[in-house]
Amino acid sequence: MSQPKGFSVKRHEHKLCKVVKSLYGLKQAPRPWYEKLTKHLLKLNFKHCDIDDATLFVKKVGKIILYLVVYVDDLLIIGKNESYIASIKKELKKCFEMTNLGCVHYYLGIEVTQHPKSILLSQNKYIGDLLNRFGMIECNLWLLQWNKT
Repeated sequence: MSQPKGFSVKRHEHKLCKVVKSLYGLKQAPRPWYEKLTKHLLKLNFKHCDIDDATLFVKKVGKIILYLVVYVDDLLIIGKNESYIASIKKELKKCFEMTNLGCVHYYLGIEVTQHPKSILLSQNKYIGDLLNRFGMIECNLWLLQWNKT
């Protein structure tokens, strides 16, 4: 074996370095991170959702149910018990560098508006951005007109 082209060191051509940790930004990096996250969530008694979605974890403790959704390196935790959510965040911070962005307002192109007894999901902003991007912001919104009749 030889050193990669452009990375050879004179008089040490026979030596190689083995990377034991994935490097952020490489296409292989998400897999070990996701595996580490999954192991940690399983230790915290989360389970993969029954529908075989690898990005959705569920934790049930008595009447408390938490849902944790993973998208790349973003986590979204959903549940009614705020103190229990805070304890899960605290546990995750022990193992992962995290930033708490507070209540979700926008996630994966979906606007989230929370009310005391309901949550409204909307893609109005996303649709507006698409219309603007393709120069169709002034288009005839026949579907909206049709729904009004």
